[in-house]
Amino acid sequence: MEWAHAVAPGAKIVYVGMATFGNEDAVAAVNFVVQENLASIVSNSWYLDIETAPDSDRSILDPILIQAGLKGIGLYFGTGDEGDNQCASVCPGGPYPGNGTPNVLYPASSPYITAVGGTSLYLDANGRRAYETGWEAGDSGFTGQPSPLAWAPSPPGLFYWGAGGGPSQIYPQPRYQRNAVPVSLAGAPPSRVIPDVAMFADADSGVWIGLTDPLLGIYQLKPHWAGTSLATPLFAATVALAQQRA
Repeated sequence: MEWAHAVAPGAKIVYVGMATFGNEDAVAAVNFVVQENLASIVSNSWYLDIETAPDSDRSILDPILIQAGLKGIGLYFGTGDEGDNQCASVCPGGPYPGNGTPNVLYPASSPYITAVGGTSLYLDANGRRAYETGWEAGDSGFTGQPSPLAWAPSPPGLFYWGAGGGPSQIYPQPRYQRNAVPVSLAGAPPSRVIPDVAMFADADSGVWIGLTDPLLGIYQLKPHWAGTSLATPLFAATVALAQQRA
């Protein structure tokens, strides 16, 4: 919320909270926004499951997503911070180890929403953009102490975390991705591919947030907050600026 407001300070921000973090309440929260027309831009930083999970709620949520589009409500979902979910035993320490099969997260994989991925953004000494790449962080450390020092595993190391993305195992390629997504990504027959867009999400190029510690009761500033849960409200706020400009 802080960073949506920081980017689009003139936008009216409405917060809708889930009763619990259960799938049913997550779907109910989106349905409430759509039914009540609470917003034209909706930032979502959560997922229900990996696409292949047997308890998917797609049959319930997808009709709501379609209804949102018909009403002119833009829904933006973060693709997650687990890369393509393929990482398994070779990625110890990753926040969400995968199962070794390339999967993507739902609802970000739905063709009825905009999937927001993440980038690594770095500035030069003058505060100007130096370079920007897709966000993928590796983990490598020193061995041989005190000498000779060496990196192990060699850089970039084992995958640690990064922006979610990849081809859907469920949805075919939507019309708006035809002739836009290369066959090397979409496959044959072509599938829906995410992300659609991306903004910076790497913690090494992340942002500061301020919060009041509920236990200590004091206000604190914390650096390096990021992830696609940052990229999504940033992009949603950018869309708000475009709407205001138009």
